Order: sequence, then C-alpha cells, then structure tokens
Amino acid sequence: MPWFLIYSILFLVNFDFEKGEKIVSKCRFLYDNSPTSVICGVTSRDQWSLDDFRGLMNDTKKFYLGDNQFTLDIECHGGGNISIRQPIKLPGMTSLTVRNCYITDYYDYDFSQEVLSIESVLQHLKFTSCKIEHRHSVRVKHIQKNFEKLLAYEKCQISNTLRNFIFQNSSFIDLERSSASNMPKEEEYYKNELKRHEKCAHNNLTYIEMSSLHRITAEVMFNDLLQNGIFNSLNVINLTNNDLALVPSSLFTDSMYETVDRLEQVDLSRNKIEDISFLFMPIMFNGRLNVDLTRNVITEISNQDMKKLKSFSRLGVNIRQNPLICTCNQKLLYELRR
Repeated sequence: MPWFLIYSILFLVNFDFEKGEKIVSKCRFLYDNSPTSVICGVTSRDQWSLDDFRGLMNDTKKFYLGDNQFTLDIECHGGGNISIRQPIKLPGMTSLTVRNCYITDYYDYDFSQEVLSIESVLQHLKFTSCKIEHRHSVRVKHIQKNFEKLLAYEKCQISNTLRNFIFQNSSFIDLERSSASNMPKEEEYYKNELKRHEKCAHNNLTYIEMSSLHRITAEVMFNDLLQNGIFNSLNVINLTNNDLALVPSSLFTDSMYETVDRLEQVDLSRNKIEDISFLFMPIMFNGRLNVDLTRNVITEISNQDMKKLKSFSRLGVNIRQNPLICTCNQKLLYELRR
C-alpha cells in the first residue's frame, strides 16, 4: 500500500478496540452488529458526498470491512447538506437510511461503468424528513446524453433488490420550474417512450411506505411506481397521513391486482377520504386484503357500497374513528365486518 494512502487512513481513522468501532471521515463503523453499521453525522459545516464515500470504500474497503456487508445511516444536524447521485450503489451496502438532510445532485445520475458494474445488494431504502433538490436543466442534459440508460433506470425507479422502500415526511424542491408549454421536444419524446417501455420486475419488494407527504407528491410517486412495475412479493402498501381526498388512481384497479397478487394490507389511515366507492376486488384475486381507513372523514356508506362490500368476502375494511352518521347501513356494516 502506498505511503500516502496509509497516511490518509491513519489521519481519517480513530481506533477504539474496546467499543469495537472506528471513526472514518465523519462516520462511525460499529463492528458489534452484524452486518456492520456505519453511522454518519453531517452538520452545516460539513460536505458529505456519496461519491466520495464510495471512492473511499472502493480504495480501502478490505481495511474497514473486509468482505462483510454493512448498513449506512446518515443523519444531518443544523441544516446539513449531502450529495447523493443515482443509482444509489455501494459495494456491500444492504441498507441506506437518510434523516433530516437537504439532498443535492439526486437527479444528476452517474451512469459511469464504475457505478453500473457494482452489484447492488441494497434491501432497505429510507428517506425521512428530507428535502430533495431537483433541477430541470440537469434532467434535460441526461435525456440528451444518456437516453437509453435513463429510460431503463427511471422506469424502475428503485433497485430490484429492495425489500423495503420508505419515503416519510419528505419533499422535492424544484429549483427550475418548467411547464408543458416550454418543454423541449426531446423531453416530450422521452416521456412518451417512458410510458411505452416495458414494466420493471420488483421481485423482492414486500413493503412500500409513502407517508406524511404533500398530497400531490404521494399521488405522483405512488402512481409512477405502481403503474411501471410488477410486484410478485408486495405485502403492504402504506399511504398514511398524506391529506388524500381521493386514493391514487392506480389503487384498486384490474391492473393493480394483476401485478400485486400477494398484497395483504393497504393503509390509507389519517387522510381526508370521504367515501369507500373506490374499493374494488376482482374475482381472480385469491388473497385476503385488509384496508385501513381509520381517521378519515367518511360520514356515510351508501346502499351501493354496502352491496359491493358484501360481495367482497375477502376484503376487510376498518372504518373506525370516522365521523359516521348512524344509519341502518352502518349497523349492517358493523355486523358484516366484526
């Protein structure tokens, strides 16, 4: 190993053998857990980049981790900014959690061979209380230079190795607002091609959560993901606390049931849904599906909806803690669902 690399490692790392940890470039490596936990704290004075961290790990991974896998937890304090480019790949990283961060460069994709050649083992991806920066000009640049790679990546949106995808209390910051009237021709063509591109298979994904978001953010993110994918293992969809007056258009459709044959639970609690007319279950769906509609603003169940619910013998609906007006229908619904 070159002397300057040895010096860099000694400069960045503090050893604490009693606690089983090392400190590396603002990050703690905790070896008492399996897999190893890497925890990074970022303040407003720091500059933290996933690219730089990947470079550090690529150069000295065996020194820090050997051949072991690890989880990465990044938390920002006092307005800390971090740079994360997609695809989100680090050798051996099974989990990434990002909290309270302002994220730049998220849509400045890195399609270099170095990144594309990394075999992803990422199973858990979570963003909570984050703001993600979006620049329209950067997206157009990638459409012009990386059309096919961007098309394939954005159709899938998330790694097909993921088991859990969680996006909580977070938002996107559009720094260069665009409209359909000034959309470049290449971007319009790209959007049409994206619709026609084949669906992406998410064979391992069991849990999707998009919660405590702006209503439009929740609708767009969820519809984009569900309409573009096939989910052979998906058990739970959690859309709680998103101010939804209407459920996303991709929910409870024939198309949804064709791609989520193992779905067991949909959480729509703590929204502003007024009725249950959207509920639908085709005969071909063999499983039992539970829908949580607690703490919405449902006041009445129509006769038509009552007949519909009676026909869905494998559909469980929880409408507790709604401002229901007591009628015979509500009594029948209670008897039907208890």
